[in-house]
Amino acid sequence: MYALGTLRCHGLTGEALHEVTRATTMALVRYASQAWWGYTRAKDKEELERLIERLKRQGFLSKEDMDISQRANKADQKLFQAIHSFIHAFIADIYIAPLQVGLLRSAPNPSAAE
Repeated sequence: MYALGTLRCHGLTGEALHEVTRATTMALVRYASQAWWGYTRAKDKEELERLIERLKRQGFLSKEDMDISQRANKADQKLFQAIHSFIHAFIADIYIAPLQVGLLRSAPNPSAAE
């Protein structure tokens, strides 16, 4: 937070300061949250929430920014959605595409009958 305060003292304000905070501090907090969020104790989650609230109170984040639990849930949902889409594409490639190719091969060729 010291570096963010230094940036603010040198004239970085508003949305630009919020963006720098999201790109640095929030990126570090959220890094691989899908892997560790479920194993985090309630006490540790409260500390992270206090950090976010302090960043908001000091003006480094906007009041509309999501709290850490909302961000972690959103990241989880995005990960599961990506996995779900991949599985559907994989199943389509493995099972459906060969069936379609087989149907095309077994279809009568009208030019061959002439």
